[in-house]
Amino acid sequence: MAMPRAAVIAALACALGTACAGGDTEDASPPRAQAPPPAAAAHDADPQEDSGSSTSQRNDELERAARDVVGFLRGEVAFERLRLADTVTLYLAPESGGGSARRAREELRDLSRWRVHTGDPGITYLFIPPERLTKLTTRVGRHLDCREYPLASRFPALARLPHVGTMLEPHMPESCLATWNLTLVFAARPGPPTLVAAVFDQWEW
Repeated sequence: MAMPRAAVIAALACALGTACAGGDTEDASPPRAQAPPPAAAAHDADPQEDSGSSTSQRNDELERAARDVVGFLRGEVAFERLRLADTVTLYLAPESGGGSARRAREELRDLSRWRVHTGDPGITYLFIPPERLTKLTTRVGRHLDCREYPLASRFPALARLPHVGTMLEPHMPESCLATWNLTLVFAARPGPPTLVAAVFDQWEW
């Protein structure tokens, strides 16, 4: 007996692999290619590189602040450009007797107040450099006195703070003794460098 037309169509569908009632289906098509993961960043941030960049930037700030102070003492930079603590302590090197003086910020607007009396009666050293000394050298984290030294060799407590050694000498120096040396010490806090102390170490002048 002939099969109904619908049954014939269903049988052909099963034979061709299409869905049959009551059976499981399986997709035999090849798997779709998955999208590749996002490209990795060229490189991850290097903490040491960031730290080195931050240190270099801070050193530049300290050096500029030191140059501004020296410029003020030479009469070339306005007082308003300086960042000074409420009180700044001025020191002389131990060779001079180790004298010191505390000055209020506004007091230091007057160049004549950048001075320290030593232990010897009547001896005063003014921090103002001679006009003929025009060549400026700066060293962050060092103390200059003709040559470079660690500030800890003079003032261990100050050496723990950020500091910049500065030296003025003639354009054509004949001797390293013909120099003016001032180490500028700054507060250990974020933000623009703020001067808290200054160490004068060429007291022969």
